[in-house]
Amino acid sequence: MAERRIKPPPRWFFSILAVGGFVACGIYLGMIRAEGVSTGRVIRAVGFGVLGLLMLWGVLGKR
Repeated sequence: MAERRIKPPPRWFFSILAVGGFVACGIYLGMIRAEGVSTGRVIRAVGFGVLGLLMLWGVLGKR
């Protein structure tokens, strides 16, 4: 049987996800600054920030 290679997703896809994660993180940080600190918002801000960093690492990583 022939071996099928799965192509990795294109880098622009990771770029879009990274920018989206950073924008969402910024929105939550703005909400924290305007309305006060709550645990849920801090967790979401950190989560989206980490998502953005991971996707950026996928864009900048060696192939």
